[in-house]
Amino acid sequence: MFGVQMRQKAKNTRPEVRPEPLVKCRTGIAGLDEITFGGLPARRTTLVCGGAGCGKTLLGLEFLVRGATEFDEPGVCISFEETAEDFSRNVVSLGFEVDKLIEQRKLAIEGLAEIAASRDVRSGLPKSNSKQPNPPGART
Repeated sequence: MFGVQMRQKAKNTRPEVRPEPLVKCRTGIAGLDEITFGGLPARRTTLVCGGAGCGKTLLGLEFLVRGATEFDEPGVCISFEETAEDFSRNVVSLGFEVDKLIEQRKLAIEGLAEIAASRDVRSGLPKSNSKQPNPPGART
């Protein structure tokens, strides 16, 4: 079985199942590694949820910055609303040198709004190359 060690007890009994210890990924965020007993689960998705302004984006960005600066692990942030420039402005007061990490190729920040604005909705091509006729049956 994946992720489970099997060991036989005495004869005619069921095998004892012992789960393997969960591998953790340290975050470097003050207090978070302690309350999560070593960090977030490694090689797994972690959902961070909460209301507007509660710090979800800040948590994610600090995780990426600390990963790049303390653990030499590059990171990628994909934003649905904010641009890379927005991120840089918003975290400069916290002492994060996001621009420097981007220049060093330790951090990449992509804003989906920027990507969508630069593409033609119908063709998906860059707007400068979108001088194509409408597809057959397309509404205009």
